[in-house]
Amino acid sequence: MAAEALGPTVPRLPDRWSLLAELPTGHQTQVWIAEDRQLDEQVVLKIFQPCTDTRIRARAVTEVRLGLLLQHPHLVQLHEVLDIDDHLMAVMEFVPGGDLARIAAFEQGQPAERVVRWLGQTLDVLAYLHDHHVIHRDVKPSNLLLTADGDVKLADLGLAGNLDRLDDPEGGTTGVGTPGYMAPEHAAGGDPAPAWDLYSLGVTIRQLLTGQRPIAAGARHELPSDCPRWLRQFTERLLAPDPVDRWPTAREAASVFEAQRMA
Repeated sequence: MAAEALGPTVPRLPDRWSLLAELPTGHQTQVWIAEDRQLDEQVVLKIFQPCTDTRIRARAVTEVRLGLLLQHPHLVQLHEVLDIDDHLMAVMEFVPGGDLARIAAFEQGQPAERVVRWLGQTLDVLAYLHDHHVIHRDVKPSNLLLTADGDVKLADLGLAGNLDRLDDPEGGTTGVGTPGYMAPEHAAGGDPAPAWDLYSLGVTIRQLLTGQRPIAAGARHELPSDCPRWLRQFTERLLAPDPVDRWPTAREAASVFEAQRMA
């Protein structure tokens, strides 16, 4: 399949890759699982469509630039970037266990100890991003992928922004993200801040614990009665409507998390 013309929106790929399956995506991209004969492993090919919209093109460039710069054990790794027939293409790590949205849908109400493990790992990678002045802007279960060992990796830097560049492709006040997971000030178009990611993480943790998708702003699913008190309080602080009532960054939240988890 790799050497054939695959259609008007897919470039002619070198024989190095054999396409296995297309993955659904809501972005202006095509995402494929492929066999990489050079690496002798499965990878994910994210193919950006040619576009005259400078904002969309700049967003794609920002995504791959950040992907090449950022390296963390709980971040999906970008191996390399290619430009084929005007298609920008990212070759990324394949994570085999699916995403947490699918797991939450089929196994409603995850055990607290499993959620605590995922929460700690997500805080760790978000702390790394925030230390590098990057916010993800789209933390949600479908962007947390499960490894064969049961760990999570944060995926999709498509909406990530550098806090040192408020003139980034999305603009300093553009409310991009996924409705239901966005902090109130994010949805209102405020200036990007790490506290956005913490609110989205709170919504994600609540969904994993309850098995219920996000609901209207102001309404809350009750956490299970067997949820540890410290985890309940920690999640509620992540979900504070006012960002000043959350932690300023994931690094500070992670420090409190470790102390409470070990108490």
